[in-house]
Amino acid sequence: RSVEMKVSVGIDDHKFEFDLSKSFLITIPISDQSKPIDAFYLPPPTFEPFKAGSFVGDTRQGGSVNCATVHFSPHGNGTHTECVGHVSKERISIHHIMKQQPSMFPCVVISVHPEELSSSKDKYPPKHLDSDLVISKRVLEAALKPWKGSSFLTGIVIRTLPNSTQKLQRHYSGTNPPFLTPDATRYLLENGVQHLLVDLPSVDREEDEGQLPAHCAFWNFNKKTEPNPKDVESSCPPVSSRTITELCFIPDEVRDGGYMLDLQMAAFDSDAAPSNPRLYPLMREGDIGYDMHKSASWSDLIV
Repeated sequence: RSVEMKVSVGIDDHKFEFDLSKSFLITIPISDQSKPIDAFYLPPPTFEPFKAGSFVGDTRQGGSVNCATVHFSPHGNGTHTECVGHVSKERISIHHIMKQQPSMFPCVVISVHPEELSSSKDKYPPKHLDSDLVISKRVLEAALKPWKGSSFLTGIVIRTLPNSTQKLQRHYSGTNPPFLTPDATRYLLENGVQHLLVDLPSVDREEDEGQLPAHCAFWNFNKKTEPNPKDVESSCPPVSSRTITELCFIPDEVRDGGYMLDLQMAAFDSDAAPSNPRLYPLMREGDIGYDMHKSASWSDLIV
């Protein structure tokens, strides 16, 4: 048996449909597999059966139920979503941030080739190499030109090329992966992007001298002038509600284009939480024949 759960949505005066039973997960789960993904030299997650007296939380060891104690770090063990609390002195949780806004919103999926920092016109304040691979403002301008001014830019999902399933088990620590420049994330901020998702371990350089300039540019946050939380008055500007999701994996079957995105995540009262972003392909309302593998490019969607 199959069940269709179609939803109608209006985006920029256009009507679309998507089917809640047909979606793409772009998640790398936190796992105790033999070769888990890692980044920033964080230890791999552990899943240990809880033990108390004669009780053991593992049915393979004779226990009545499975009950594991899990140790992990959201920032290096799988797909995770973070908020401005990642860089602020004030303790701000992603759970609090997401309670105040919808978890489902339109987004654009793009595929980009990082370029050498020396070839771009962008700056990266921390110590760096001219040969560092970056997603620059120029790269984003070209990829997002057809979508400029559209509400689809509420969210952006960036897939780096070449793409490979090796990203599911890659050891990123010490490899200086590609990253975004502050000019690039500031460009996204200026174009109304609320949620940024990438298939990289961080939007910043692995070694960035603790500055995190791309994070701070996206959150419009200045680490040097941040007030002490005890000194914050009600007249201060509101906390940034924008989110950054890292260590996604976007399969090749997900075409570039417009989608609805459901940014699901665990209810962690922390700066970051494991997340499970899910993409729903769109079609114009009334079109016959739903094909989740025929994604919505700008020309497909807006006629």
